[in-house]
Amino acid sequence: MLERLLIPTVGAAALLALGGGLLGVGYGATIGDASQGLRIAGTALVYWPAVMVLTGLAVLLFGYLPRVAIPVTWGVVAALCIVMADR
Repeated sequence: MLERLLIPTVGAAALLALGGGLLGVGYGATIGDASQGLRIAGTALVYWPAVMVLTGLAVLLFGYLPRVAIPVTWGVVAALCIVMADR
């Protein structure tokens, strides 16, 4: 199981850092500051614990209620997107 969890754990961190870095490079090119790539990549990694909570929820549900694990986890993600859209 730990081998299966390594992919979302490392993959989430890598994708958050990459996405934040690319956004930072674009923003840095706009304002003329090259250091924005690293700064925003680090800032994007702040969301990594939240991703790990959702991963843990999915694993917990898969262990106890495998038939509803995927729909419930995606339902939680959708609910969080709706809540965050109001901000």
